Amino acid sequence: MPDAPARCLKPCLLPGLLGWQTGFLAMLAGAVAWRAPAFAAALMVLLLAVTAPRDLRRFALLLLCSCLGACMMHASLPRQGIMPSWAAMPGRTVLAAGTVKSVSGLYGGRVRVLLEHVRPCGAEPSLPADRQEKLSRQLARAPLFAGSGFPRGYAAVTGAEGEVPGLVALTLDARDLGSLERPLPGQELRGALRFLPSGGSLNEHVPDPRAYWHDRDVWCAARPARSGGVPLWMEASGGKGLRFHAARLRERWRLGLLETLRRMDAGSGAPGEGEGGLSQSAAMLQALLFGDRSALSPQTAERFASAGLVHSLALSGQHLALAGLAAAAAVWLCSLFFHGMFLRAPRRVWTACAALPFAICYLYLGGAPFSLVRAACMLAAGAALLCMRRTSSPLDALFFAGLLIFMGWPPGVFDLSLQLSFSAGAGIICAAPLAGAACARLFPREGVPRRRLGHACRAVLRWTLTLLLASCAAQAAVFPVQTHAFGVVAPGSWLNLIWLPLLAFVTLPCAAVGLALNMAGAAAAAAASLHAAALPADLILWLLERLDGAGAITAIQCLRFDPVAMLGMGACLCVSAFLAERRLLRLPVPPAALRLLIAGALLIPIGQAPALLGQAMLEHRDAVRVTLFDVGQGQSVLVECGGGRILIDGGGSASPFFDCGKSILAPALTWGRLPRLDAVAVTHTDTDHARGLRWLLGHFSVRELCWSARSASGGESPDGTALRDIAEKRGIRERILARGDVLDLPRGFRLEVLWPPRGGEGRKRTANDDSLVLRLAREGRGLALFCGDVRAPALKDLLRLGGDLKAEVLVLPHHGASSSLLPEFYGAVAPELALASAGAFNQYGFPSAKVRQELERRGIPLLNTGEEGQLRVVWDFGGDAPGRRTVEAPFRQDRPLTASTPMAESSSSTACPSLGMFCSQTGESPSSMVW
Repeated sequence: MPDAPARCLKPCLLPGLLGWQTGFLAMLAGAVAWRAPAFAAALMVLLLAVTAPRDLRRFALLLLCSCLGACMMHASLPRQGIMPSWAAMPGRTVLAAGTVKSVSGLYGGRVRVLLEHVRPCGAEPSLPADRQEKLSRQLARAPLFAGSGFPRGYAAVTGAEGEVPGLVALTLDARDLGSLERPLPGQELRGALRFLPSGGSLNEHVPDPRAYWHDRDVWCAARPARSGGVPLWMEASGGKGLRFHAARLRERWRLGLLETLRRMDAGSGAPGEGEGGLSQSAAMLQALLFGDRSALSPQTAERFASAGLVHSLALSGQHLALAGLAAAAAVWLCSLFFHGMFLRAPRRVWTACAALPFAICYLYLGGAPFSLVRAACMLAAGAALLCMRRTSSPLDALFFAGLLIFMGWPPGVFDLSLQLSFSAGAGIICAAPLAGAACARLFPREGVPRRRLGHACRAVLRWTLTLLLASCAAQAAVFPVQTHAFGVVAPGSWLNLIWLPLLAFVTLPCAAVGLALNMAGAAAAAAASLHAAALPADLILWLLERLDGAGAITAIQCLRFDPVAMLGMGACLCVSAFLAERRLLRLPVPPAALRLLIAGALLIPIGQAPALLGQAMLEHRDAVRVTLFDVGQGQSVLVECGGGRILIDGGGSASPFFDCGKSILAPALTWGRLPRLDAVAVTHTDTDHARGLRWLLGHFSVRELCWSARSASGGESPDGTALRDIAEKRGIRERILARGDVLDLPRGFRLEVLWPPRGGEGRKRTANDDSLVLRLAREGRGLALFCGDVRAPALKDLLRLGGDLKAEVLVLPHHGASSSLLPEFYGAVAPELALASAGAFNQYGFPSAKVRQELERRGIPLLNTGEEGQLRVVWDFGGDAPGRRTVEAPFRQDRPLTASTPMAESSSSTACPSLGMFCSQTGESPSSMVW
């Protein structure tokens, strides 16, 4: 006979999935197979391990469900349409108009607008004379990029003056909104815009930003043409239909709340940092109620992300609990007048059904983000199960919610926010029986005297333990997804135990009451309620500031797991929670749980095997690999050989909303590898070369920081000062480099320092001209030359100093700017291939037309990260053909080669653009393609 704790709770039958749930997971496997076939195969293996079909009919049914999911995904994926020629000229200013479909507030006072039915304007606007003259000059200016034959461009272009296919993403910052009221859905937005293909940097093992936009049918991005930081012309007008009137009412409520919050801040003397001078605690209230984060500063967002609390700023099931509280209060009031209502249905049925209207209202108020839609679907599924007199399980509700979202929008399975939301919900559901079993064993209800004080203490302890386990379960459930997507672990997750109860029981209810009072016109009462809601927000902001200053919430960089290994980790965590519960209840373990545990444990090493094998092969090969990352308008180069890694520069941008080191370099460098670098070399401390190194020096294990004496002084650049401070704080050894120094690499490779001269000999130079010039060589053979941002005058001085400059691959100085063009330098280097690190469709036109013409005249092929994405060159000195060179362009599309694109036709090179790879061999012509 089971003991008392076993009688208190029913055993959880988590591995015993229902038939339709197993079929739904098979459908997900088929849908995901379009982009991650290995992940889909691993998911099917786990399903077979759990269900163990004994006949071919069940197995065939799973395969049929998988095929159905694949067909649904294929039918729902947006297709790129034909781009009209008027919008297919990147960098060209055009007059366009479109209908606003959605508006969302972003950190730092920014607003993202999605436009539909974008078309050219019929006539030029009537503007003041000075503004009209500037607009006319912008419209007449020739574009920097002719045609659209870039891999990041459009699939097809037509000369018709039609609409832009799909949606257009337009991001407006605080400067733009200073002269323009926030647009509303349903309005017509007109302005002078510049159109670009949607996307971002393209690097191996880093999430492709194009997929995010293409899944939402966004194929084009727009930027307002500015003059002096102000849009030349932009206006929103009109508006009709239910969508516009609903958005206008919601915006009226939001503006009314902002006005009350400003008065509240003025009365309390709180400093304003966000949009309109709001304090950060007041900005949090707007984010929690309306899902609008535009008033939150980037620093606040970074602190919440580092502490693992950023999920609390997103509208989710916890925020939808307000609908449950309102429904419970409404049911209680109704029961006072209709005494027999509980004879028709239990209280929980009435509460679940009554919560649906409140949930719909909150969906409207919050703008219906995915996390809130998931919670609302779970609530609707739970209410439907209760009304059908079926046992309501949170797991069933979670599966119903997933099914509803998948049926409505299949590409949602690729959405990271939805993945994190469902993972956290699944973790809490799996841990709920464990929490109940632990509470039943530690705080039994039977045989304990019922004293009020003791009963209250035990209730508090049970609630605390349940909250602790739920928080830990949610963090553990999202851990595999986080490490796969970001490779970052937040050590401050324990703050959830402090913040989430205050958020659920103080901030959210008081903020909702304050909003309702404000809409009713009771401004004084609303301010009092909002002030009470802001007190916990002030507390957590103060605590995060103190902990951030002490370095206690700094994120930990770790290796990134393969999707298959991520799935195996999730399965092991799920089974571990189930086994712990069975252990507490002293119940037998079903065979399905053991099969799932074994299968999940095997998937972890299987998923990591490709990365580990690739790393082992590179370490044992007599080869060197040079990777030119696509970091936008910047530069970052990784040199690998014999297991060692040296990073030259780290890219960077002046935007406070994007960290190149955190978002691009760290994920690429930690794919299957620990966050370690043997050395970091800084050519110079300009933002586009050094700012991305802040994250890497602060979160990677780096042995040595190498730079010139001028860069080490740090007086000319805040990035140089920041890098020196981080190096001193973490104990990273610094090394000053000058001409004649050598960085020794394994297997006889070396980085020779050719510039700047030691002691600053020569004339006074700019910071760009003092960039490090490094030459990768082996046994006197020059392989690659890295020139930083050295300009032509410094290159002349370098030539006068003499020495061997020959290199097979030249990374163009200063991203291919004409100011660094020196034909004599090209002659001295005599490269067989030129690489340029430049942003796609950058405003400078890099690489410049003069540089392209000079390279074409010399027959030197050119590869540009702005056109090709990440580039890699490998020299292999082993095997039958020592010194073989292979050039890889993983994102290159099947395009015809020209004289200025890789590789120029010669007897010593073979090109295969359809495979995205090019190879050449010195001395002898290659007999076959190197894969």
